[in-house]
Amino acid sequence: MVGLLVVQYTQKQQILFIIQQNCCFSNKNNIYFYLETEAWLPKKEGPPIAVRDPLVKSLVLISSSKIPNSFAFGKSLITAPNIFEGKGIIMSEISSQYARIFGRAVPAVSRRSAPASSTRVVLPSQILARGMSFALSEPVPQAPKQPIDLLLESIKNMDDLSLTPTWQSDWKKKRALEVSQVLRDWGEYDGLVWDVTSGKADPYMKFMAQWNFPKFRNMFSKDGQFGSLKIPNSDIVVDLPHFNASLSRYLDCYSDDCALPTEWASWAGDMFTYAAHLDSVRTHDSLSYDAIRDSALNYIGGIHPRYSKFFGIGDFYADIDARNVASLINNRGLSLYEAIDRYYKQNEFNRFITFVNSYGGWKKFVEKVNKHYFFPLTMKLNPHLLEISKQAFMTKVLKGLLHEIGID
Repeated sequence: MVGLLVVQYTQKQQILFIIQQNCCFSNKNNIYFYLETEAWLPKKEGPPIAVRDPLVKSLVLISSSKIPNSFAFGKSLITAPNIFEGKGIIMSEISSQYARIFGRAVPAVSRRSAPASSTRVVLPSQILARGMSFALSEPVPQAPKQPIDLLLESIKNMDDLSLTPTWQSDWKKKRALEVSQVLRDWGEYDGLVWDVTSGKADPYMKFMAQWNFPKFRNMFSKDGQFGSLKIPNSDIVVDLPHFNASLSRYLDCYSDDCALPTEWASWAGDMFTYAAHLDSVRTHDSLSYDAIRDSALNYIGGIHPRYSKFFGIGDFYADIDARNVASLINNRGLSLYEAIDRYYKQNEFNRFITFVNSYGGWKKFVEKVNKHYFFPLTMKLNPHLLEISKQAFMTKVLKGLLHEIGID
């Protein structure tokens, strides 16, 4: 866009032309143009008087019936042969300040290039003086983006860095794994143990992510913006670094044929760690097994600073959701962006129904839980407390499942 031109081709009518297609928006009868403090500025969206750009002050309405059918757009001139007899008018005649505003220098051309009897250039101040009607509107502040939208935007940026070609049959899953491995490392689930557990993060992607998005590493750290994620329309908060670590494992090996049990990087690992914590609490507080069982049943997946520790709300939902998102990627062929969008933002899937069904139903899920009797990080574990931890975890899942199917 170079400038603006108002042409008076009768004594009573005026037309405003702006050099740029999509310069305005219209309804059945009218065309609307936005006026900035120093120049006419084209906008593409918004209702007629909902001026959204903070620089935009006013709105002018012009009847579409006044715009000639032969009107054409150009980068440096506008022609309307039936009015100007094919000669056209150069926009730089208006004012050099408009060329500066729009970042374009346009050579001046004599006004004699158009018929003086039928046309003349009118500046915005003159338009106002002529009494054209304006609808004034205060700027409408932009709503801040929600955390889930910022997360999705970041994931999309990361996904675009992948070198995995789209012609590969499982390219979406491979890209999801690459992204989750980098995010896992940034969340401090890194080092040799995690390289063995869910694969080493691609050094090229990690380098390119840090190069193109230098703030991401801090954002996805445990203390960063995405150290946790508040789920839309709920009170649930997910430990996002924990989620990324569990997700990377499920994407690296989802089946029961893995060399290391997949759930060690998810709920099984937390279940064993929680059992060890319960043993410490029982010893310190001199509690009976019945008392510690009641505490586990009440506080697992909760927010109690002592009895929910190591398997609190952030860990519990991170484990459940990582399994579910991985299931959507593995079984439905979704990308990481699509899976998180549909699972968290669009809320298309029931959390516990999806989780239990991913194991083939409740019976097989219980069998899966009970198969776990060993974890390398808790070698000396009281078997009674492990059973309490297992029972508390399954009970928490069952409560969520019954709520979703309407049997509370």
